[in-house]
Order: sequence, then C-alpha cells, then structure tokens
Amino acid sequence: MKTILIAHNYSKKSFAYMSFELANYLSNNGFKVVFISHKPYFKEEKIIINKKGELIITSWSSIDRPTGLKDFFWFIKIYKKHQPNYVIGHFVGANISTMVSKILSLGKTKCFVYYHTLSSQILSDLRSNSLKYKFKKTRKKIFFKLFIDIFICPSELSKKDIIRTFGVNLNKTKVVLNAIEDRKNNNVSSNLQKEGIQINYLGRLDPSKNVKVLIASFIEFKKRNPNKIMTLSIAGTGQLSQEVKKISNQFSFINFLGGISYHQVDDFLSKGDYTIIPSLSDNLPTVGLESLMNGIPIIISNTTGLSKYCLDNVNSIVILPNETSLIKAFEEISKGKHDKMNIQARALYEEKFSIENYHKEIIKIINSF
Repeated sequence: MKTILIAHNYSKKSFAYMSFELANYLSNNGFKVVFISHKPYFKEEKIIINKKGELIITSWSSIDRPTGLKDFFWFIKIYKKHQPNYVIGHFVGANISTMVSKILSLGKTKCFVYYHTLSSQILSDLRSNSLKYKFKKTRKKIFFKLFIDIFICPSELSKKDIIRTFGVNLNKTKVVLNAIEDRKNNNVSSNLQKEGIQINYLGRLDPSKNVKVLIASFIEFKKRNPNKIMTLSIAGTGQLSQEVKKISNQFSFINFLGGISYHQVDDFLSKGDYTIIPSLSDNLPTVGLESLMNGIPIIISNTTGLSKYCLDNVNSIVILPNETSLIKAFEEISKGKHDKMNIQARALYEEKFSIENYHKEIIKIINSF
C-alpha cells in the first residue's frame, strides 16, 4: 500500500474542501493517507480504517504556522514512521514536509506543491518592494529547484507566473483547477422578489483586488444613471477596510458589511444578481467558483486566472480592470437580467470545478511516477 502525505487544512471550508475530499477518496481507493492539518488543529491523532486503505489525521507540533525547528524535528518523526511515497503540500505546510521527505528518502519521495498566490498579486499588495521580499523570492527559487517534482497550478495564469518568476521548467508544471463543495441544494435564498439589481463583492480589501476603482466606477455609473435601481454590497476585510467603509457610508447605494463568516458566504452571494471580481491580479479566486456553484454569474477581470475559463456574455461578463470597462459592464447589466446566464454559470461550475474532475487530475499526476 502506497502512502500519500497531504499538508493542508482538513476542512470543508473554501478550497480546503478539495484536500479534505481527496484524502478520503484516496484512502477509500487503496492508499494510506497521512493528513497534516494546520486548521483545524487536532490535539490527538485520528485514524480511520477503510476497507481498502487508511486515513490518519494529525496536526503540526505548534498551533501557529509550521516554520520553526520544533515543527522540523516533529516532521522527521512523522516521515520515519510513515515514509510517504508522495507529498502534496499547500502554502507554508509544504516547506518542511517536502524538504524533509526529499532529504530522508534520498530523492525517492515525489513532492507536489501548490502554487496558489501569483507573484504579481504579492507585489501589488506589498507596501514596498523590500529587500525582505527579494530574499524570500531567492530562497523560494532555490527551494523549488532542489525539492519539488511537480508544481500544481490552479490556472494557466499561475503556470505562466511561476515559470516567469522562478524559472521553473515547463515540464514540471501541471494545471489542476481547484474544486469546491457543491452546496447548491442547501441554498434557500432567492433574489427573484428583490427590486432592481444587486452586485456583490466578497474578498480581501487589498490593493491587488482593485476595490477602490470598483467603488469609484460604481459611483460614477450612478451619477450618470440616477434612476437605475442598482446596489453594490461589499463584504471583506483587509488593508483598505477603513477607507472602503468611509467611502461606502457616504452613499445609500453602497452597502459595506465588513467581514462575514464562511457559513454566510452562500447566502450573501445568492442574494445578488452578479458577483464582481475586479482584481488587478488574481489566480483562481474562490469566490468566483462559489458564485458559479450557486448559479450566480460573475463580472470578472481578464487579469485573473479564472477569466480564461469564462465565456463573455454567456456565463459571465469579462472586463478590463479599469473604470471605463467597469462602467460599461454596469450599463450593460442595468438593461435587464440575464436569466440564461445563471444557468450557464452553474453549468461552468459543473464542467470545470467539480470534485470528481479534481480527483481524476490528481490521480493522473500520481500515476505518472
């Protein structure tokens, strides 16, 4: 029985769901799976025995980010105990797990690391292009070269980004679209009785998300079209929270909610007619997948990885991340609702972002070694 170690969050929240489901899928199909969960934190190891495989769920030695020597030496014990054939790493949990596995296995363990965040997005959100960032970039470039067999990219855009930024060999990259849980049947919200059109923004309020331009564009649209009944609702937190709140409070047609809990996401999105993603740079924004899953079409910037899989005026509205393009999109949707677009939005989720598709693609990578 081959062993696969997954370092992520053992949770159904957001795109961590795909790792949660992958762990159970693999263990039900003849693999021994060791899942190291950052969040939620498991104080005690949990073992699930299946007919064909086994799932072991544990957590790092420290509750905080696993970056210290304590976690390093703890993982050495985990490796020696389970000796994984494959490691799938997400975010910071990938660093120690892949490095130790590669060294102790003398290169035999195959290590797959996710490339979730675009370098261009990181640069947009930095307060300054510091020496610290340059150092981290160089360190990561060395780490990638020495310890990683395959880079899993959630979009074609992230594939191009990692090749351009870190000089990664094309043959070591694989595009595997993220998957999220299908919660459509649990959704009881309806926007059919609501007057006018509601556009929702949900996400971080950071420079790369382009929220200030979104707000300015919407205000200008309303000035030009005072009789159009259209509202913009904004939910999220980040660097620009106070600034966004201050501007929003000046206009009755902009609702600022601040941060919302994850169990409120579907209800928030489903009450809107469109979800807007105006990012200057973004990989495969999860809110876009959640909106499509709920059958809510998206207005999305063409500088995001998700836009490549969208069809303009079919399942979404693809825009440039500037004021002119945003205003044009608002004017277009103000003419009336696109009922067929809701159906096509849901169809796009089913075609591209289902958990079944995700399982197939990961198995292909595993079987290629």
